[in-house]
Amino acid sequence: MEPKPQKSPGKQFTFSYENEVCKQDYFIKSPPSQLFSSVTSWKKRFFILSKAGEKSFSLSYYKDHHHRGSIEIDQNSSVEVGI
Repeated sequence: MEPKPQKSPGKQFTFSYENEVCKQDYFIKSPPSQLFSSVTSWKKRFFILSKAGEKSFSLSYYKDHHHRGSIEIDQNSSVEVGI
């Protein structure tokens, strides 16, 4: 199940989870490669890495308290670090 954002006072917000959360924080999401040089194309997003199974994880990201997408990561996934 996906984490459910819950509004709280001020700019902070909390989440309730059904899966174990490994890490959560704000990160910068890169744009498509043709927009790398545009500073305004790099966006701050809230990400949550949670354990989805014995050997799998889910990386979810949020914009303005709304779930925008998820990436399923398992033992067959390949992660490449960019700039």
